[in-house]
Amino acid sequence: MTPDRPLPPVFLPCENKAREFDAKLLLAGILAERGHVVYVGSRNLMHLALARLPRGIYLGKDVRHSSRHVARLLRLLGQRFVAMDEEGLIYYSRADYVRLRVHPQVLAAAEKLLAWGPDNAQAWREASCYDGTPIVETGNGRMDLLRPDFMGLHQREAEAIRARHGRFVLINTNFGSLNHFFKNLTPLAPPEKLGEAADPWQAELSRHRYAVFNAFTALVPQLAKAFPERHFIIRPHPSENHEVWQKAAGGAANVAVINQGSVVAWLLACDSLIHNSCTTGIEAYLLNRRALAYLPVRSARFDLHLANDLGIAAESADQVIGLLREGFATGEAAAARSPAREAVIARHISNTGGRLASEAIADELEGLASPRGSRVLRPLGMAYAEARALIKRRNAHRTGHKSNVAYTHHRFPPTPLAEASQRLRDIGLGLRRFQGLRVTAYAPDVFIVTRQ
Repeated sequence: MTPDRPLPPVFLPCENKAREFDAKLLLAGILAERGHVVYVGSRNLMHLALARLPRGIYLGKDVRHSSRHVARLLRLLGQRFVAMDEEGLIYYSRADYVRLRVHPQVLAAAEKLLAWGPDNAQAWREASCYDGTPIVETGNGRMDLLRPDFMGLHQREAEAIRARHGRFVLINTNFGSLNHFFKNLTPLAPPEKLGEAADPWQAELSRHRYAVFNAFTALVPQLAKAFPERHFIIRPHPSENHEVWQKAAGGAANVAVINQGSVVAWLLACDSLIHNSCTTGIEAYLLNRRALAYLPVRSARFDLHLANDLGIAAESADQVIGLLREGFATGEAAAARSPAREAVIARHISNTGGRLASEAIADELEGLASPRGSRVLRPLGMAYAEARALIKRRNAHRTGHKSNVAYTHHRFPPTPLAEASQRLRDIGLGLRRFQGLRVTAYAPDVFIVTRQ
């Protein structure tokens, strides 16, 4: 890289605001400090503008089948493509992960793969389609935000949450595969609708997940009745339908369904967490917060042990109620730490201490400083991108389509420029950085971060 040559822009798309936006803003700040112009915001809305974006470096959120069109389009446009997997931390097995979340075309299109940790990296290497693409165990910026540096930011939000909701238990759900925002996009059919010709693996998964889901919906009114003086906040997965959980609450005054803001502040504010096979169980452990893994049915194959084993197991509603009552009586809200559990974390998540994972990610993106692509292919890519954007805009008005505007806003709620700018400043306070950065609007819910 020559000193007088401007650094390429970097594109950081976010599918789910509550899950990803803070971490991508942190990375955007680090890259902007180094001299990059960084585009960050709603993935769906950023893709509408792909034809007009300058050549630079695009950080993809996964290597799934659903990303194959974007990967091909990025190559035609001359964009450099680096991939991570926002949902690559927990999976049934490495073989299942490769089968469900790794697509040969996307994997081959990536110039670098940024892994959560050694286990994620090994899963990619074990894929039959793996072709030697460099894999770097950077970790994920979402874990950076669990560090003490950012506790001031989260504690202020936690205090505001407590002032609004009082003492409460957080119930985190992850049933998007069977309780999707749009019913027709639900990938996992109920067991009774699978039929005799159904794939055995799919049938077994369906039976297990629906049994867990039904147990959770039944648990909600029991908790509301057992602890009338305590509030229960249900935080559904970003792709879930909230109405199911509102119906499960049955109008109980002490139950609310809310998915707002970063989960970190909610974990710090709550008295206890209840989940099943959810990444939030790992985040709770790293924050030293008490988590109950509700396991009404067990499956050696389909329980996500990394998340569940870091908490306290409860196999029945009565056990959950008993453990909550015990925690309320003693005031116990901390996770049980141990060397064995720390070793498990180290195998799955890199850079949880010392240098930020976001700095490691920024290093890898900077290593691809020069744009690529031919003058012949770029016009073709621009035409392809405009045609795809036209189709996506039409689909935005189709009920039940993944590009539907209501579903886009469900996952990435409309975000004013002032909110994005303030959020970057708040994140920077913990590091005593980012004072010299500027945030401007590029498109609805897409922002540009630069040095002033």
